[in-house]
Amino acid sequence: MSRGNISISSADTADHPLINPQWLTHPTDKAVLVAAYRRARELFKTKALDPIRVGEEFFPGKELNVETDEEIINFAGKSWNTVSHASSTCSMGKVDDPNAVVDSKGKVIGVNGVRVVDASAFPFLPPGHPMATICK
Repeated sequence: MSRGNISISSADTADHPLINPQWLTHPTDKAVLVAAYRRARELFKTKALDPIRVGEEFFPGKELNVETDEEIINFAGKSWNTVSHASSTCSMGKVDDPNAVVDSKGKVIGVNGVRVVDASAFPFLPPGHPMATICK
């Protein structure tokens, strides 16, 4: 749900774009992160995993004292990456939606002859790997 932005840095196509993902800026993303983190901890403490677990929690480990919601959010923000599942950079929506880049047919709003036909047109990242949705 967090919304970042991508801008051009110059008219030269060799110059890299300016990317600001703004990860973990939406309250829903923070809540899902904290719930998933706590659930993973519960899972690793189950008896079913006793035979394969070696020692105490490895990551982030007890010495870092990552317990409160805010500590979990701060730790995650410093220690994670996207695993290259980029999407939703040209969000599909209605013409009057200020966040929409393409319409329901993939046409770039306000530009003639250009369409976006990949995961960048997703309004949000679907569950699972984006490729499954693209190839369907």
